[in-house]
Amino acid sequence: MGGADGAKAGRQDEATWVAVNGLHARQKKSKHRDTLSLPAQAHNSLSPARRLHKICKGAVTSQRSSLALSHVDAAVAWVARQRAEVKEGGECFLDSENCKGKFKIVKALVAGLPGVNKETARGLVTKLKMRKVIGPNSKKAI
Repeated sequence: MGGADGAKAGRQDEATWVAVNGLHARQKKSKHRDTLSLPAQAHNSLSPARRLHKICKGAVTSQRSSLALSHVDAAVAWVARQRAEVKEGGECFLDSENCKGKFKIVKALVAGLPGVNKETARGLVTKLKMRKVIGPNSKKAI
């Protein structure tokens, strides 16, 4: 696959990703989890199953992030409207400690923004946390 650089560049075709995801699923379901053998390496590295998991997770996260980019401005405006609706002295569910209501926020984004599905909303929550728009350390005044 060309290592991490090849995975980031997206140089693989659909058949390659189907095979990688198949191996990834096999590692979870198989009784013989350690049957995937690769040549030994001289330095410390992740186990093959863990490396495969990281590659697949990175591909999914990257796809979510790219889908969310076009909706970030609308999501920031939505957050401002939600905060304006909260009564004085009350805490907005967007600012809870550790954002434990992440899936509550995802559901609210899906309901509140047109054209946003669950996966895009999950990417939006991550983008909004990174920009400190939501979460315990968020900038309250947007």
